[in-house]
Amino acid sequence: MKAAIIVCVALLTMLAGPVPVDAESGLEPHRVYVVGGDENFPPYEFVVEVDGVKAYRGFNVDIMKAVALQTGIEIEFQPMTWASALDALDVGQLDAIQGMKYNAQRAAKYYFVDYLTSAQSIFVRKETVVTDLDSLRGHKIAVQGGDVAFQRLQASGDYDLVVVADQEEAFSRLLAGQVMAVIGNNLAGQYILQKNKQVDLVKIAGSDIEPGRYGVAVRKGDMQTLRIMQKGIEEIKKNGTYDKIYSKWFGQSIDYPSAYYRDRLVMALSFLAVLLLALALMLYLSYALRQEVHRRTAEIAAINRELLERNEYIKKENLYKEKVLNSGYNGIVTLDGQGYVQYVNDYADKYLACRDAISRHYTATAIGEFFPAGLSDLTGQGKIADERVILGYLMEYTITRLTASGHLEVLVLEFRDVTVERRLREQLYRKDKMEALGSLVAGIAHEIRTPLTSIKTFAELLPAKYDNPSFRQKISFYVPQEVERVDAMVNNLLDYAKPRKPSRQLTNVQGLVQEVLVLCGGRLKSAGVRVGLLVPDDARAYGDRQQIQQVVINALLNAIDALAGVDRPQIAIRWTEADKAGTIVIEDNGCGMDEQTRSRIFDPFFTTKPTGTGLGLAISYQYIVENDGKLWVESVPDTGTKVYIQLQTGNPGGKDVQTARS
Repeated sequence: MKAAIIVCVALLTMLAGPVPVDAESGLEPHRVYVVGGDENFPPYEFVVEVDGVKAYRGFNVDIMKAVALQTGIEIEFQPMTWASALDALDVGQLDAIQGMKYNAQRAAKYYFVDYLTSAQSIFVRKETVVTDLDSLRGHKIAVQGGDVAFQRLQASGDYDLVVVADQEEAFSRLLAGQVMAVIGNNLAGQYILQKNKQVDLVKIAGSDIEPGRYGVAVRKGDMQTLRIMQKGIEEIKKNGTYDKIYSKWFGQSIDYPSAYYRDRLVMALSFLAVLLLALALMLYLSYALRQEVHRRTAEIAAINRELLERNEYIKKENLYKEKVLNSGYNGIVTLDGQGYVQYVNDYADKYLACRDAISRHYTATAIGEFFPAGLSDLTGQGKIADERVILGYLMEYTITRLTASGHLEVLVLEFRDVTVERRLREQLYRKDKMEALGSLVAGIAHEIRTPLTSIKTFAELLPAKYDNPSFRQKISFYVPQEVERVDAMVNNLLDYAKPRKPSRQLTNVQGLVQEVLVLCGGRLKSAGVRVGLLVPDDARAYGDRQQIQQVVINALLNAIDALAGVDRPQIAIRWTEADKAGTIVIEDNGCGMDEQTRSRIFDPFFTTKPTGTGLGLAISYQYIVENDGKLWVESVPDTGTKVYIQLQTGNPGGKDVQTARS
């Protein structure tokens, strides 16, 4: 029975044809556009209960209602959590989200119709000292799920994020001490704090974060909804509806109505008519006098206006300066020439508890701790700086004398608590020393292991190939050379306090690469790797031969490891030369690397090998830098890797350099 009904409905649909669309407006008759938004994001959008009935209110809601009236569409609002709204738009349960901040990641998924500029801010408790986002690394931060701030901080990976449903919950966690900061919309945050009477408990730290476009978001491909929203926003901005809605929720600049100016104009014209009549009657007696009075009156009025404006400007400037001084992270105290306290900012009061010390002598307050010898100790000094333990804190401070006509007018004391900073600095110093020692030991062990591998290979082949003259010639040549390399590494360790500079010489690049291929011949043969050598016999480069050889060995061994499990493994070694620089390029067709791995390969101790130390490429990079060269890597996953070793081919510094043995 159900199947028959479905078939009948399908036939009727086919007979009826496609859904009719109004050619002029582009609207589908009787279509209801479902628009979603945050259920608790005041003043933009929020749910309230009025007489027991829930109502959806806010700036964005009024904008959408105005668009609906202007375009003639019918809108159904769907308030929900922000994260749910994003998911609903992605799966097509919503036609649009009425308010969303633009960023590049979202622009890839949605069309935007802008109608506002939105910015994020850092909200912290009044007593918390925070300057910017960097100072929040490692601390708990509350962010709304799906918000642009969440996307940005999650991508960096350096922040401990606490995801909440809305900004009001974030402030609850902040005031409960569960998080150090809240990052969210500036206007919404201030609205919530005012509504909940929490303005005196929370402050905004630093400047606005990424102010940018804000508006209606429509899923990519839905051109009909996009055109309707664009048309509606454009019309309500043109006819003044948008300005009225903005003023309703965010306020407006104070201005007089047009009737006020019209009445004043009528009054002025009336006064002018009376004045002209009076002038006509008494012109011969008082014309000159009235002109002078009028001119002087205008001048006095202009002067009064200027004085009022300056007075207002000075008040605002003083208020601004006080806010700046109180928002800083240094204590500031000023004394007059006799030592009486003139000003104390919030930071200074926090440590010295001297807010009530204004107009009192500094010796009667904790400020006297900064002047152990009194003001006479500052005679003749423009500025002194010192560091002392005061009231149990290590204080770094400066005292500046401001003089006029040779007499002391003002003393400015500026101080900062560096107790924790100094303790952390000492801890980091000890940690760095231990890490440096570990890096040295691990690096030497790694570097010694490579020549020992070559010596071990020849030793294992000695019983079987001793009678081979060619083999005896090779072992007599390469084994002493590798022993010399080990000896040089040990000498480097002994001379650690005075590291030697690279012994640069003009080196035959082809001979150097061929020696490396001999040393790694066993590994290449066992791995079945085919090597193509495209290095001309006249290729020359300046550098420390042993260090460059070690870099080529490390690059070749890494290429062999990357070829494990690859059909027809191949390595190509070629030489390019341009602008007094030559480059050894080692290319393989191995597994390759993704961008994240490639960006870290020169970091000490980073390795993708189960038994690797992560020091080979780090040491190689240091060698090439010491030889005034460059080392970089290009790689594509499942395609292969190219290692570029660039060296100087021109004589460095114009000095004579001997040619190395090839």
